[in-house]
Amino acid sequence: DIYNDPEPEYEYIRSGITDIDDKLHGLQKSGLSVISGNRGSGKSTLLGQLIIQAISDGHNVICYSGELNNKKYLSWLIRQAAGRSNVELTARGSYVPDATARKIIDWMGEHFWLYNNKCGNSFAKIEKHLNAKAHV
Repeated sequence: DIYNDPEPEYEYIRSGITDIDDKLHGLQKSGLSVISGNRGSGKSTLLGQLIIQAISDGHNVICYSGELNNKKYLSWLIRQAAGRSNVELTARGSYVPDATARKIIDWMGEHFWLYNNKCGNSFAKIEKHLNAKAHV
């Protein structure tokens, strides 16, 4: 009888966002969290915050983007991790100086894995690669 089963203990990952952590205890580690919204509503920025906080807390993170190629995804995440004071502005956009970017990549170390988007959107290929990484 499922109704009478005891409530399992859940492990949560802090989001680093006080309201989310206070109300939801963070994100449930064994759960699936779906973030949706209109274009430009801040979904990628929120995900970047969650990724940076999880790595900072020693969790492993696997990322997949069906939209951005790996270079753009990593550059975007590095800019967010660097913070405004470490981002250089140019007429064509912004960038993080190489020495700072390298420190961030080293800090992420083995805690961050960006799925190779070159395999396309084949769910079978994605599953194969993610399973291989998860069992390393």
